[in-house]
Amino acid sequence: MGGFTINGCGAGSTEKKICNLDYRDCQGCGQRTMYELRETRTKAYVFFIPVAKWNVKYYVLCSVCRFGNMIPAEMAERLKAEVRAGATKNPKEDRSDYGSLFIPPSAEAGALQAALTEEEKTNFIDLLRHLQEWYDSSSEEGPVSFHPQARTLLWGAALAKIGDHYRSIGRNDKALFFVSTAYSLSQHPFFAYNVAILSAEAGDLKRAQTLLETFLAQHQNMLTSPLLKLVNPDITTGELEDMAKSARATLASIRSQLA
Repeated sequence: MGGFTINGCGAGSTEKKICNLDYRDCQGCGQRTMYELRETRTKAYVFFIPVAKWNVKYYVLCSVCRFGNMIPAEMAERLKAEVRAGATKNPKEDRSDYGSLFIPPSAEAGALQAALTEEEKTNFIDLLRHLQEWYDSSSEEGPVSFHPQARTLLWGAALAKIGDHYRSIGRNDKALFFVSTAYSLSQHPFFAYNVAILSAEAGDLKRAQTLLETFLAQHQNMLTSPLLKLVNPDITTGELEDMAKSARATLASIRSQLA
């Protein structure tokens, strides 16, 4: 707070938190954190009593690093009304959309199974079953229910595993389909790297370039993100850095070919 007061009269700026909004992936600190609606204003005081206020501004900010944006007053009022009405929910408290790994995390995920062969469906369900059983065995509170975001990541991991199988037997077309679907569902940069490598081998250099740039722009945040352990629980920091080195080298080669 800044300002001045002389004999109890003066002016100063104040800031206060209005309410919590929702959890978001912060571009400032790279963490998934609660975002807040905050207000700043300037007040005039007479004998220490506030008698006027002006220059009211509203911000939506990360609660950890305060990264965010100023928003119009109308938007702030709408957000406050939504919070009062219960339209904005804290996902740590609201568990209505949690479920087992067998529940599709999105409409896109639900439609995916129609594109699989019977053998692929069986293998995919088996992979989900193994993942579910592993998490259930690690829990002291019984069967584990997953938030849709966690389910998209674990579905991505299962799809990428099938992609690895196809790559090992030389079916790169099928491998590309499965890792592309893993990335499309989850939007996790780890999968972007795999799609990029397969796309480059298939001759789609522009797509490979875009995905490698995406991976390199986000790989530092991946190092500290707990979400990576859902995608690949065994990967080490050194292995991720090796992926980054490979991505830089491949990207340099692609750029020279496209120049």
